Amino acid sequence: MRILLHEYATGGGSWSDDLLAEKLLDEARAMVRAASGDLSRIPGMELVRLEDVRLASSIGAAGHVVPIRSATEEFEQLAGWARRADGTILIAPETAGRLLDRCRLVQRSGGRLLSPDAEFVAIASDKHRLGARLTEAGVPTPAAVLIEPGQSFPATFPLPAVLKPIDGAGSVDTRLVRAAEDVRGRLPCERPMRLERYCSGIAASVAALCGPHGPVLLPAGRQIISDDGFCRYLGGEIPLNGALSRRAQQLAGRTLAALPPTVGYVGIDMILGADETGADDRVLEVNPRLTTSYVGLRGLAHMNLAEAMLAHADGHDAPLTFRPGAIRFDADGRIW
Repeated sequence: MRILLHEYATGGGSWSDDLLAEKLLDEARAMVRAASGDLSRIPGMELVRLEDVRLASSIGAAGHVVPIRSATEEFEQLAGWARRADGTILIAPETAGRLLDRCRLVQRSGGRLLSPDAEFVAIASDKHRLGARLTEAGVPTPAAVLIEPGQSFPATFPLPAVLKPIDGAGSVDTRLVRAAEDVRGRLPCERPMRLERYCSGIAASVAALCGPHGPVLLPAGRQIISDDGFCRYLGGEIPLNGALSRRAQQLAGRTLAALPPTVGYVGIDMILGADETGADDRVLEVNPRLTTSYVGLRGLAHMNLAEAMLAHADGHDAPLTFRPGAIRFDADGRIW
């Protein structure tokens, strides 16, 4: 089996947008090292990766490397190898259509995606559109408004609140707003932003392995978020305790039921509120791709998590069990 694993920041994306790729590079390296390591251990696997030639000495990931020397070459090699592979796994930020464009390219090229497809990615990539869809389906999300380019801060919106790009990734350009002065110089802006009510509680996430028979929910984890007002993702701890984990998984299941079926790894970010019944729990985002939580989950799984992901994408059973105890990890992929 030949699998193409293409990660944006390490695989040539910085030829198109050096600043965004640089902001995401540490998490990107952690994900591609973990995923490539697991994929390469599958019997009969031929793993192929695109790799920015400028980063070759710092990636340290497994697989046959296709060197990328320009933005044009990234797209050409992605299309060509996607056609020749049995499946393609994409990891890229949703920002400005980067993940969606690459999904569409793989599908146009006749490749088979083993990560979420363009329909799913298009919905999940727009946080405001996603929030409206989930709310309509009865899935709780924070109250929010859309701020269009050129619009000022809505003076009547209750604070504290969180301001984020509607297509952001990795908490880039996300800000906690305690007072209108906190966004002075950020609004009006040139891109659509989502302003949502701040929800207090435990920042949590649930990953799912999706396939034709539905999603398999993995153990829920706690997210570690910076308290400096910039909502930076610092890492996580897996698993949550039993009651919190059940609440998180139930909310993740409802979220995925409200979205089109897909395949591959999906992450759901949420807040678990103080009410033990879950009345204050809210879904924040859906990540239509591998997330850094994979680093922790693979450390607890008894079996190869990437092998299970491919099996579920193909409609096969791959029973997953996890070791007792907890594991912590940071955004750079270090675990303890």
